Amino acid sequence: MFRSMAPKLLFFILSCAALFYIATASSPKIHGDGREYILMSQSLLNHASSNLKEKDIKDTVDSFKRKSHDFNDFYLNCEQHKDCGVSLLINKGYFHSNEGNLYSYHFYFYSLVNIPALLISNAISASPTTAFYLTNTMFFIISLYFIVFLLRDKFSYKILILLLFSSKVTLAYLKWPHPEAITVSLLVISLCLIKQKQLYWASLIFAFASLQYQPLGIISAIILIYAFINDIKEHEIKSLNDLLINKKLITRSIIFAIVSGMIVLAPSMFYLYHFSTPNLIASIGASKSELITFSRFISMYYDLNQGAILLFPVVLLLSPICFIASFFSIKKERSKNVILFTIISAASVIPCLTTTNWNSGAENVMRYAFWVSIPLIFAFVEFIFSIKNNKLKTTIILITIVSQIVIFTMQKKEKYFSSSHTVPSYIALAFYNHIPPLYNPEAEIYIERAFNAELPLRDIMSGKKYPGYVKRGYLKKLIAPANMDVSLLNPCHNVTPSIKATSDGWVYYNYGNNCQVADKSKTGVVMFSPRQQ
Repeated sequence: MFRSMAPKLLFFILSCAALFYIATASSPKIHGDGREYILMSQSLLNHASSNLKEKDIKDTVDSFKRKSHDFNDFYLNCEQHKDCGVSLLINKGYFHSNEGNLYSYHFYFYSLVNIPALLISNAISASPTTAFYLTNTMFFIISLYFIVFLLRDKFSYKILILLLFSSKVTLAYLKWPHPEAITVSLLVISLCLIKQKQLYWASLIFAFASLQYQPLGIISAIILIYAFINDIKEHEIKSLNDLLINKKLITRSIIFAIVSGMIVLAPSMFYLYHFSTPNLIASIGASKSELITFSRFISMYYDLNQGAILLFPVVLLLSPICFIASFFSIKKERSKNVILFTIISAASVIPCLTTTNWNSGAENVMRYAFWVSIPLIFAFVEFIFSIKNNKLKTTIILITIVSQIVIFTMQKKEKYFSSSHTVPSYIALAFYNHIPPLYNPEAEIYIERAFNAELPLRDIMSGKKYPGYVKRGYLKKLIAPANMDVSLLNPCHNVTPSIKATSDGWVYYNYGNNCQVADKSKTGVVMFSPRQQ
């Protein structure tokens, strides 16, 4: 009995040690929309509502200063602002409701879940960001428990999942007061439940994940329908009469459908009640359906500056093959999982494409790309372990492990990811410099990382000059409106660039090593003007 309990006991001890280390370590920074989530937690703790009040900011600032007297934040500052900064947050994350209250355009589920950790952090005089670090880590530990102890697969299967899942980026996002980490953990738990045929419970977990990322409500519905169909097959139900007789199946399906549906619809009902719109983010223009394009879909996975391919290249490169090949053995359980997990990932991506801020702040890779790629890890590993040829299976596993070690080494040497979302990654620069025609990112990514700043794309591209990337005096890549005559803009008359149009009305002109436009000491952005006709 002790032997069977020993691994779980060791896991528990290591988990407690990790949580203790986090609780006593230095405070993480406020990232992204972290202020909103921090303030919502404090609001919920103070008055059981996410409505922002001046006292909520004051209490939050006091919590930060208990940990560090040097705490200074432009928005959260009771010394410089009479209202502690409430007015600064209006229309910058917080909006006035129909009743005149201030609510964030992000739902408060994540902040609500964080309250137990906030109570602990307050008790030990830790900062509010430490509370979120604890919450994120707790969910991460639970997801690891599901992988290690719930899955009934081989040890090597679990190790490969853990190797891919527990990346540097995953650990970095644990420090963010942002829902990416908890969303990823809930996804992993759901995928483990799917593998164990606990489909209804998986649907319910996806429903909870959708409280912070509403597109996951679609996945919850997909899993619920899949569970119902699977039940019908297992009970050999062949007619409506057979279905009506099986009251247990019907009752279970209805209960899970109602509960999951209520959870999924909670944010929409909240904003419909307070703002007369089911989606506040979309209503203020931060999300637009017309931005859904195939090029953005590909960018989410394969962009060399912020796409998921930077996390696990072998997985992303082989995923299309795994998906298609699985249809040839669709009756096998692992093949069904490969198809289902890939569909879950793709279906999760599509609503994310509506965001107007495509080159947003992130931890090495785009925040959406981080969590939507997790189902592909499971699909990839499922496919590998469905391969009967042991030599081929071992080869793919070794290539995957070696590639992840190489990536980790490059990360340690800071020669891989970009240092921020306004700087090109080392991989992207390698393509710019050596094979520019093969990488033509979304215009927003190229522009903001070229100028090292978040800039309005239309303002930059509406003038009479257009940015080109120059390496040691040689023009490598130039972007301009699609309707412009290339002969008027081309700075090298005797060189014909390769041309690649984008989906959003721009064109890339790509050059080799034969278009010198500056001294060889010049590397960076150069603005080019079209010649007058």
